[in-house]
Amino acid sequence: MSLTRPNDPIELFCEVRKRSSLKRAWDHVRPRALQSRDPDTKRERAAIEADTLLYIGRLQKDIGPEGFRFDAQKGVLKRRAGKTPRPIVVSPLRNRIVQRAILDVCQSNSRRICRLLGELPKRLATRTSVGGLPERGVSYAVRLIKEAIDGGATHYVRSDLKNFFANLPKQPLHAFLDAEVSDRSFVALFKKALEVELSNREDEDVRQWWSLFPTTEVGVPQGSALSAISANIVLSDFDEQLNSGTVTTIRYLDDFVILGPSEATVASAWTRAETILAGLGLEAHQPGQSNKAAKGTVAQGFEFLSFRVQGRTIAPSRKAKDELSNDVALTIRDAKKSILASAEPRRAQHRFIQTMELVDRKIRGWGDAFQETTQRVEFTQLDDRLGKQIDAFIGWFLSVQKGRSSSEQRRMWGVALLRDAPPPGDDGLGSIPSALSSR
Repeated sequence: MSLTRPNDPIELFCEVRKRSSLKRAWDHVRPRALQSRDPDTKRERAAIEADTLLYIGRLQKDIGPEGFRFDAQKGVLKRRAGKTPRPIVVSPLRNRIVQRAILDVCQSNSRRICRLLGELPKRLATRTSVGGLPERGVSYAVRLIKEAIDGGATHYVRSDLKNFFANLPKQPLHAFLDAEVSDRSFVALFKKALEVELSNREDEDVRQWWSLFPTTEVGVPQGSALSAISANIVLSDFDEQLNSGTVTTIRYLDDFVILGPSEATVASAWTRAETILAGLGLEAHQPGQSNKAAKGTVAQGFEFLSFRVQGRTIAPSRKAKDELSNDVALTIRDAKKSILASAEPRRAQHRFIQTMELVDRKIRGWGDAFQETTQRVEFTQLDDRLGKQIDAFIGWFLSVQKGRSSSEQRRMWGVALLRDAPPPGDDGLGSIPSALSSR
């Protein structure tokens, strides 16, 4: 049965299936696809890059009057020590491209498109909602916290929502889309993009933890381009009601902090938050009962989004600093294994040069993420800590080079030898499926 009705406007749906929209969506999806270790993702990426324009053209044809048939996804359980596994839904790239194209339409700055989206642009423009939105993020959240403190906030409650993406209700999301967006085909495509059909549902681990994955009524796939916008739509009333009078509530998806001028004001807002969340079937961690929640005075300080806020002082949390140091240490450890294996006749890969470049990118990225830090001595101290790791790595590298031939040393540095290039047809990906063929 067709998704359209007579005289239904389908401008948004048509916007999704434009070649330019799908190509732009692929440009967003591609960087993460390049980093993926999943063999299916690697093969599909290779097929797309073999002829991107042809692939996009085929994908455009697949988005027809009957909608789009999303391929089955793969359920992955991310293990966490002492905790319930986190359910991740890994979608084929063709799904991700269409999902991203839908998101781009929802976040469009075009006046023509915004008029067709009803109240959605207004909901997404909520100032204190900072997660999964263009030009907003952690730094923006920290600035809002500073602003609230400068405005007289002295007390806080911070928390996050339990099993948020798995428990997010779909009914209010669907109701909002049905009420605000007149393009029925676009709404149907959006809803379909959030459905989860696992190709590996019979795997023992997936069957054991099946209840963690989204269902028809509840939950959105964590990892989907549409998960964050779905969360922001469902919680938009929460954002509005928790930002009135002297109270400021900053929310980054499922993490939030309530700031106010007194303990009583913040306590009242917390009670209101619990009531709103309960109406959605959601629950926040309780201060004093979980390390994911706390309350007290701004002067005593609190942690939020990997920052430590104490009065007007902003610094990275200890956990954030430890994670960067551990990440660099792990990168160096893996590099040592790769470097010692470099005597084998293979094409130069992650060796010394590439490792130093990777470490540099990690440090630069971390510094950019924590640019709102006011306690800059924290950076100097962490630089000293990282410097010792890097100096030790350099010393180790110079020592293991001794006695090696020129070719071996070159491989260890990470400078390719032409004779190590793979033979014809061997790209390390195996056979490439015919992703370009008609479906």
